[in-house]
Amino acid sequence: MTHYHHYTLFLFHYQNLPAERKWPEVNQGVIYPIKDVLVRMETNLMINLSDPAVQFCLSFITMNVAEIGLRRVQESWNSHPIEG
Repeated sequence: MTHYHHYTLFLFHYQNLPAERKWPEVNQGVIYPIKDVLVRMETNLMINLSDPAVQFCLSFITMNVAEIGLRRVQESWNSHPIEG
């Protein structure tokens, strides 16, 4: 690996793009809560993931819930004043 290549990887790792820094907030506020509920439902035998109809319904509902959550996260970002 050349010095330039190593330096580029270092910068990419430590100087994340603003969008990349938002992923932890998205995960914490949207993705993990949805995943937690789905895992608990499967663990408690409330859903049968081998049934194609259940798979379709869960994916349809989950996508809509995630879209609402992402919209709320985006709105909270947009309501903050820009630093600088």
